[in-house]
Amino acid sequence: MSHPTPGPDPPSARRDIRLRQRLRYRLYPLTLLMGVALSFGLPMVFYAVEYAMRAQVAMGDAHEFASELGEALSAGSEQGPPSLEGRDAAFRRVVGMFLAGHRAVSIRVRDETGRSLPGFEYTAPGREAWWSLGPVVGSAPLLVRGKTLGTVEVAFSQGAVVAVSAVLLLVSTAAGAGLAVFVYTSALRAATSMDEQVRSLIGTLEDSRGESERLRGAAEESERSYRELVQGVDAIVWAVDVATRGFVFVSRRAEPLLGYPVERWIEEPGFLLSRVHDDDRARVVGVVKAVMHDGQDREVEYRASAADGRVLWLRDHLHLVPEEGGRPRQLRGLITDVTSHRLAEEALERSREEYRSVVDSIQQVIYRTDARGRWTFLSAAWAEVTGFDVQESLGRTFLDFVHPDDRLRNAELFQPLMGGAAGHLGREVRYRTMAGGTRWMEVYARVTTDERGRITGTFGTLTDVTERKQAEEELLSTRERLQHLLTSSPAVIHSRQVGDDFRVTFVSENVSRLFGWEADELLEDPRGWEQLVHPDDAPGMAARRALITEEGQQIHEYRLLCRDGTWRWVQDEWRVVRGPAGQALEVVGTVVDVTERRQAEEARARLSSAVEQASDSIVITSPEGAIVYVNPAFERTTGHARDDVVGQDLRGLKQAEDGSGFAEALGSGAAGAETWSGRLTGKRRDGSLTEEEAALSPVWDAHGRLVNHVALLRDVTRERRMEEQLRQSQKMEAVGQLAGGVAHDFNNLLTVITGRCHFLQQRLGGEGPDARDITLIVEAAQRAAALTRQLLAFSRRQVLEVRVLDVNSVVAQVEKMLRRLIGEDIDLVTVPAQGLGCVKADPGQLEQVLLNLVVNARDAMPRGGRVTIETASVVGGTEDGPAGIPPGPHTMLAVSDNGSGMDAETLSHIFEPFFTTKGRDRGTGLGLATVYGIVAQSGGHIAVESEPGQGTVFRVYLPRVDEPADRLAPPSTGAEARGGQETILLTEDAVDLRTLAREVLTRRGYQVLDAADGADALALAERHPGPIHLLLTDVVMPRVSGRELAEHLAAKHPAMKVLYMSGYTDDAVLRHGVLRSEVAFLQKPFGPGALARKVREILDTEVPAQASGSGGR
Repeated sequence: MSHPTPGPDPPSARRDIRLRQRLRYRLYPLTLLMGVALSFGLPMVFYAVEYAMRAQVAMGDAHEFASELGEALSAGSEQGPPSLEGRDAAFRRVVGMFLAGHRAVSIRVRDETGRSLPGFEYTAPGREAWWSLGPVVGSAPLLVRGKTLGTVEVAFSQGAVVAVSAVLLLVSTAAGAGLAVFVYTSALRAATSMDEQVRSLIGTLEDSRGESERLRGAAEESERSYRELVQGVDAIVWAVDVATRGFVFVSRRAEPLLGYPVERWIEEPGFLLSRVHDDDRARVVGVVKAVMHDGQDREVEYRASAADGRVLWLRDHLHLVPEEGGRPRQLRGLITDVTSHRLAEEALERSREEYRSVVDSIQQVIYRTDARGRWTFLSAAWAEVTGFDVQESLGRTFLDFVHPDDRLRNAELFQPLMGGAAGHLGREVRYRTMAGGTRWMEVYARVTTDERGRITGTFGTLTDVTERKQAEEELLSTRERLQHLLTSSPAVIHSRQVGDDFRVTFVSENVSRLFGWEADELLEDPRGWEQLVHPDDAPGMAARRALITEEGQQIHEYRLLCRDGTWRWVQDEWRVVRGPAGQALEVVGTVVDVTERRQAEEARARLSSAVEQASDSIVITSPEGAIVYVNPAFERTTGHARDDVVGQDLRGLKQAEDGSGFAEALGSGAAGAETWSGRLTGKRRDGSLTEEEAALSPVWDAHGRLVNHVALLRDVTRERRMEEQLRQSQKMEAVGQLAGGVAHDFNNLLTVITGRCHFLQQRLGGEGPDARDITLIVEAAQRAAALTRQLLAFSRRQVLEVRVLDVNSVVAQVEKMLRRLIGEDIDLVTVPAQGLGCVKADPGQLEQVLLNLVVNARDAMPRGGRVTIETASVVGGTEDGPAGIPPGPHTMLAVSDNGSGMDAETLSHIFEPFFTTKGRDRGTGLGLATVYGIVAQSGGHIAVESEPGQGTVFRVYLPRVDEPADRLAPPSTGAEARGGQETILLTEDAVDLRTLAREVLTRRGYQVLDAADGADALALAERHPGPIHLLLTDVVMPRVSGRELAEHLAAKHPAMKVLYMSGYTDDAVLRHGVLRSEVAFLQKPFGPGALARKVREILDTEVPAQASGSGGR
């Protein structure tokens, strides 16, 4: 028989591997179940079950092996019918795989008669077997059948045994011819040689088709049963191949538990470990390594994430399965869901902690003992009360800690309970403390029993009642002392019922000594005490009685009738005694005779009333001059509170002129004490000075000793100040009259001077020495005009052009100019308030106020500093509002600096005209006087605060108006006003000014009719045939004033507009009927440009004549 060239056939090799693995895979679920069962300690019967199932599965699997063999044989003839002769007709590796690794030298197949069947050969060197089936089956197709043919004999050279489990080889033709080889390991018999070595194995060939099918069915049923058993376990059964580290088996429970299909477990490397919680992963890996290292089964609990996001607690039991050589083959495990168990454990632990926390927070000691009285539990309060450690106290009895003097008496304390007596135990016992002290404990105990009712110990509490015991002892002592006090006390103690009758239930015995009545007399009659109250005082007492339960305490005085018929004033103090729930139980009263005190108080009240209500200050001092009393008038006058001055020496608060004798009279003592009178100077709390007329008298007691001095002080500061104000007012009025007297003519002259200089500047073109001289003349005239305005401002005689202004807008408009004015070394900060409202003032004059205040602040900071301009809304006439301003809303404009400040003497003169601290030639002394005048003329108030080294704050208060702000015209740029051809009637009694005004207007194209006074103007207007568009008139003129002239001309020229001009003061203009807020007005002095612009402005407006012209009131 020819043999094919030996060599591996890759497809057949893969089939060989499958055949070898099939038995192992078939047996795996049972083996895995057995390993899991062993891991959980199930009976050893699983070993027997495994063995039996191995045999059955092997038998059933033989049929599949035969099928594999048939496929192998058929695969060899895919190129056509095989040749029955030669090497090409042989099929390799048919049974060689069962002999691999063994030294078989021959295999023969015999039929039932013992005749060897041809075609089967095996050669040991290649460890391969060939079976040429041509002689047996011919060329017919090979099919799997079942038929008994004979026996199989396998011979070995050295007696080695082939460990072949049950194997069925079944090959037949379609016609029914074929052979079967069914090998049982247990059915093989050995043929031995003389040297006792096994030379061959002989098995039985039989028709095993029916048996194999039966075995296969049983094996499949068994396999199904045990697979269902494994899959039915409420846990994940798994196995990992140690070599590949991949899952080779995962039970179906994995999918419903974690939500991932079993395929992902097997196909994805590291699937389960990647689902383990990050905090648990290292611990799981450590347990797996430990099992792999020593082969010992272990359990590990960990958290894993399910597919739906839940985090489950899993318990995994690990078991290592080794191979025959001892090397690990598989790592198996059983995963159970212990989430609910863990949650229950955590809840139980929390419950225990909460219970322990509650127990430890109770101030009482909670304890438990066993049947022998030994403590098995003590709460934390034990250590807090006694100082003994809880753990060290467990196992000991209560007698170990009872005070030595009380042990014998309390030795049998628990015996009644332990003997079965019903109820509980309660007793007060002294216990020792760790510090060596003693604490009284109230012991409470109940017995504890088991399920059969047998006593197992006691459970109870220890309550620290030391303070209560001490209080009881103190109460007993107090009662004894109280009884003694009630007997000897000057006060009568009584108690009354709470209710409508207010019945007296107790009266102390000393009532007879104090008022002559016996206690029993007052207790017998329910209204005995009330009948002794004076009729005039009884209603008040009844009213107080109705309120006592609500108020809880009352003190009232009334007259009480004594047994001898006299009336005594008593003070009765009632207090309500309440129960634990706050309910009123009774009223306890204390009655004290206060008759002498009342009489003394009445006498003192009369004297005190006279002193307290006196309008002059009254001061009482000690003989040495220390103040012991001042009356309210003193506090009002000086601002010093009574408590602040009591104890001070009067000479430190009041000074007299040298040589007046005041100090000597106050401090001379009893020998030289005598009456003194004179004038004193005092200092108020705010630092201001007062002038007082004083009279000092000594006070003697009944023994002729000097006990006090009494000083009567009359404040004459106000009178002196009014005198000073009168002198100041007279001075201001004189200056004002002087300024007003010269204002008109002076302003006319200044107007002519500046006007003519303007014409010269136009002709000279602004170049050359003459032009420079003219400029200096103009500047001097402007300074003269400013000086005139300042004189008029501080004397409040300036003509104001009042507008409704937003102060914040005015500040913002001049801020840039102020920054340039103060220089770079001074910071200017503005703090405007929101919702400020508007005021009525002249915008130019308000700017002048700001300018003067900022310049004054600048001069106070020669080395630089900060100036702050702040606005705010304030309300006068309120507690929180500023003092000294009328009631109502005001706008405050404050200018503050951090400069050198001023002393009180300087502050008293700062608003006086010509007063200055800047030195010679550095100021006119009119800056702050001008501010004062403008503010006063605007209806406002100004206040100043300053201290040396602390800076100064000026606050200007202007009344707020509920009107929208006027739109302010932008500052004039000095541009030349355009002219016109209108007719202007010019009326001015000053010839030079009239001539100048006519030239200014005619040069601009106007037709000018000029008149010397109002009468001439009326005549000129009558002769003029055409319209008069504008009347430009002085206000104050002889014969006919400017207002009267405008009224006369209005009838004939209703469209005529009026522009008033004046150099007079405000009062003079008002007297002539010109209202500054209703007419067009031009204040003298003015320049040609200002006149031209104002004329053009009036002519261009749409104001009707009566609005701009009449101005009367």
